[in-house]
Amino acid sequence: MTRARIILTVVAVLVVCGGVLVYFTQYAPSHDPASAYEYGRPGRARLPRMTLLNHESVMHGVFGDPAIDVKTIGILVYDGADTVEAIAPMVAFSEMMSVKLEYIAVHAGRVRTRLLDIDVEHAFADISQLDVLIVPGGEPVAMSGLAGVPGLSAWLQRIDMGTRLTAAVGAGGQVLAAAGVAVPAPAGSRFLRQGKYWSSTGATAALDMSLAMLQSISGSLYVQAAMLDLEYDPQPPQFSAVSQASELPAAAGPALEVGILVYPNFFTLDAIGPLAVLSDTPGVNVKLIRHGGEEVIKSGRTRLHVPITTNDVSRLDVLIVPGGSDGTWALTQNAAAKDWIRQIDADSRVTASVCTGSWVLGATGLLKGHRATTNWYRARQMMEHYGATFETRRYVNDGKYWTSAGVSAGIDLSLALLASLKGEEAGRNAVSRLNYHPAPPIAAGSPEKTDDLVLDMMHQMYDYAMLPLLEKDGVIGGVKAN
Repeated sequence: MTRARIILTVVAVLVVCGGVLVYFTQYAPSHDPASAYEYGRPGRARLPRMTLLNHESVMHGVFGDPAIDVKTIGILVYDGADTVEAIAPMVAFSEMMSVKLEYIAVHAGRVRTRLLDIDVEHAFADISQLDVLIVPGGEPVAMSGLAGVPGLSAWLQRIDMGTRLTAAVGAGGQVLAAAGVAVPAPAGSRFLRQGKYWSSTGATAALDMSLAMLQSISGSLYVQAAMLDLEYDPQPPQFSAVSQASELPAAAGPALEVGILVYPNFFTLDAIGPLAVLSDTPGVNVKLIRHGGEEVIKSGRTRLHVPITTNDVSRLDVLIVPGGSDGTWALTQNAAAKDWIRQIDADSRVTASVCTGSWVLGATGLLKGHRATTNWYRARQMMEHYGATFETRRYVNDGKYWTSAGVSAGIDLSLALLASLKGEEAGRNAVSRLNYHPAPPIAAGSPEKTDDLVLDMMHQMYDYAMLPLLEKDGVIGGVKAN
């Protein structure tokens, strides 16, 4: 290398480092603003201020080394796969930001799971090794068809030989068994582990099992962070005789039209939870509706096909707005989207939100003067900014408006909403269909149940993503960047 090139390289490094230092001294959000901490234990322990330079060491100090080294995770999907059983592991393991996590299909491209279509980049033949393999169940005809896929059984055997963990959800165990991989049945438990093999009962049990697997990989404090991110502290509505769910008669009169608004970078489970709860109920039609953009909507590491747009829909009985982070904030600034929501609300029976979807409803003015809840992060500040009265509850119903806490709370809200619209029998049927008898691996999922340092870390991480946006538009009053 010439002397001139060495000098240029040194200068470039100094410029980059200088830019980082300027960011963290001039533009990074302030640490520990007093108004932000209305949750958690008073006087709790705090972490040092996290920056790009120290965040890895700070997080390692909280979590320590993982028990199992995992770098690649694959979820097998196929036409007819159960949507919840496929997406729940994706949601849980997406908390491991540094791993390569993806769906793996029989054929790359569009895969028609039971409730929606997803776009998958890789076929199984493209993948030669995985640290974790997860196989969801699906419709019996679809699962039988897998036996005839050339090379799939041999691939499952070969991948299993190299995995650190292999898991089946529901009838996914039959797919593995047909390939000669014996995953033990849960045998009365919601999920079971034997050595490297895991199995669960169907549907929502996939979320409990996946979080338990995450705990075995990265430890209890890590899974606390994941459960807080998902607000997985379930409080299902109490229906009588849940086990006696029965077939509902066909509904008389027009069907109830339900639309779930999706947009780039919404949080997957915010929408899929309500979609799963409300689908398959006689007299209820549920559809995803996208605002603008291409037909394939990206949500985290999931890409969904959503052909219906807001231009196609002028009326709904029920509108549900899921949340997210920066994508949700962008929606609060989108005049066309807010106008459409107000138009639908003018004639709807119910307007609802999940997680930070309440920020969108708040930005339309619809929550002003109403009681509401939202994601735990700066919850009271956000709701008061929009003129709502914040309540620390899993979900809140005030007149026609329903709001839920973060992410997984959308399932609880949707069950209560379904019962209010179609009766408790419909709610019982949804509980039965989704096997919704939550058994989280640990008691967590709310600020009050989260370790002091984990809570502080999560708050700081959320601040780095969101606080500059909130400050720029004056939503967070009195909290300014350093």
